[in-house]
Order: sequence, then structure tokens, then C-alpha cells
Amino acid sequence: MKQHLKEAVKRYNKEDNSKLIHPISEIDGQIITEILELFKKMNFVAAIDIVDKWKMQSDDDTALALLDLNTIIAREQGDNPEQGDKVVKIPPVPDRFIIALGRRIDMWYVVTYDAINFENEEGILHLIKLNPTPENAKQVPLYANDVLIFKNEEDRETILEIMDSWMELHRGKFIG
Repeated sequence: MKQHLKEAVKRYNKEDNSKLIHPISEIDGQIITEILELFKKMNFVAAIDIVDKWKMQSDDDTALALLDLNTIIAREQGDNPEQGDKVVKIPPVPDRFIIALGRRIDMWYVVTYDAINFENEEGILHLIKLNPTPENAKQVPLYANDVLIFKNEEDRETILEIMDSWMELHRGKFIG
């Protein structure tokens, strides 16, 4: 627990410690409501379920449920105890990768992509161009101008649907 929170705990009414559900201030209720809304926007269902029930079950049960969830996530991500308070901004590995044409693409590094139909002597090629980037760009993203070439439109559309759903879940809804 951070020091400023420890100091706030010291000022807590000790008589309330005997209660299964401790009282909170109005502003604490607003803060938890905002945290819950953030979890919803992140689609963090497991945390939503726990926090949503907070103050309807004992505080000890809520604290244990959050500790269990945190432990599970740390185990899955290979939590590094040396990390301290450093916030890791990279999402868990299982959510990041898609497989397209035998390639494992880390969607975290895909900023944008285009579906292109290209006609040549062999017929129509169905492409997805990853991170279209001009030659004179100051920064070049991973996968800049990489092209995935599909034999048919259906295969390309299947991968596009997967990419679109990942983007909407992790980056936001498409507009327009």
C-alpha cells in the first residue's frame, strides 16, 4: 500500500473495523464508480464482477477476491517483483497476437491497415497492408508497409474481421 493511503488508514474510525462492511465517504463512492467505469471500458470483466459486488459482501471477501485476481494475472504475465510501482502498458500476451498466412502478428504494433484489391497478370490479389507509411516518415512503425497476400477475398475478410474486433476491443470503436 502506498504511504499516502497508509496515512489515510491511520485516520480511519477504529470502531468501524468490527463491521463486515466498512462505511465509505461519498467521494470514495464516486471514485470507485469511476474506476468501475474504466474497467468496463477496458472490458475487464473479472474485475468488474468483483468491484460491482463491493459493499454488498464483506470487505475481506472483496479484498481476497481482488488479491486472487491480481495473483492470477501476475502468474499469467510472468509478473516481475523487481518492477515495483512501474506500470506496464502492454496488454497480456494472449490478447495480442493473430495468425495470418502462417505469420504471428502482434496487433499491439498495428496502428492501421488497409484492404486492397490489386489486379495483375495472375488475376486479382486480395491484400491487407499493415501500417501504411510514407517513405519520408520520421518514425517508422513495426510492420510498416508489410503486405499480406490472400488467395481469395473470403480469407482476407476473415482476417480483417479478427483485426477489426481486436481493434475495437483494445483501441476503440470505428467511426464512419
